[in-house]
Amino acid sequence: MTGRAIPMLSYEDCAAAIAWLCAAFGFQEVERFADESGRVTHAILEREGATGHIGWPGPEYRGPRAMPRRAMWRAAGRKSPGSSTGFSSK
Repeated sequence: MTGRAIPMLSYEDCAAAIAWLCAAFGFQEVERFADESGRVTHAILEREGATGHIGWPGPEYRGPRAMPRRAMWRAAGRKSPGSSTGFSSK
């Protein structure tokens, strides 16, 4: 038996991500799940036999663009450019 990984990517706006992934890379939407308010919470996409999942991680999730730069540098374990301490004051 051959093992395989099925990736799952999280997006704040799954519906927009699905539209973009299908248009940009030729994925086909197989199945879509939404909550009672109509927000897309999960979808299964396929392309040339490969499967991927798109998911909404919840109301508290904020993507990398919403994070302060210093938090991203800290998470990467690197010094922030121009800082002797490794962390910027921003």
